[in-house]
Amino acid sequence: IYNQAYQQAHPERMNARTRKYRALKKGVAHQPYMMEDIIQRDRGTCGLCGKKVVKADRSIDHILPISLGGADAPHNVQLAHLLCNKANSNSARFPANLRLALT
Repeated sequence: IYNQAYQQAHPERMNARTRKYRALKKGVAHQPYMMEDIIQRDRGTCGLCGKKVVKADRSIDHILPISLGGADAPHNVQLAHLLCNKANSNSARFPANLRLALT
């Protein structure tokens, strides 16, 4: 019960732990960052569609996905709407032949 309450009270920390775990599991670089720093750097604008992002719709988009060898670091992330981020999956952004070349 305490663990669930903590996770609900600190979603940013839980997301950071998940990102770190995924990066370490894939063997790519991980550099800690806070979402607030990315929001400020990107001026609250979605890196995928260019529109302003409201608090309820925020997500972190990896420019080169962790699954394709991209680092979990500030230089490889951008602010994005949650729906924009979900719509831009690996298969949508990278053709199959490029994905094979990167792995």
